Amino acid sequence: MDKDLLKDKSAAGQPFKVPDGYFETLPQRVVDAARSRRKKSLFSIVAPYAAMAASFVLIAAAGSVIIRKSIERRNIESASVYYSQSLGTEQDVSEEDIINYLISSGISCNELNYMQNNE
Repeated sequence: MDKDLLKDKSAAGQPFKVPDGYFETLPQRVVDAARSRRKKSLFSIVAPYAAMAASFVLIAAAGSVIIRKSIERRNIESASVYYSQSLGTEQDVSEEDIINYLISSGISCNELNYMQNNE
């Protein structure tokens, strides 16, 4: 077994064989494989973008609700504080003063109803 494989003429041939017709059909198989990978459904293309857009809308809506609720609470609390401080003084607070304050603070009818029901 100490023979030199490079000088041995019987081992000089190709050690592997290619199937018959392999190189004749190779270009068409490559083109077919490329086309099959390129064909994607519209859903698979649009789905990631739709999910991202939906998450942005959800975040924006949640932020809007949080901001709106905090503004309502702040208006209700400031009106309550103003009203209670005004009653604690010796000055008489007229209904017109209260109405003017509520108009200038931008408080809504819903907020007024909330204040009235939680007293």
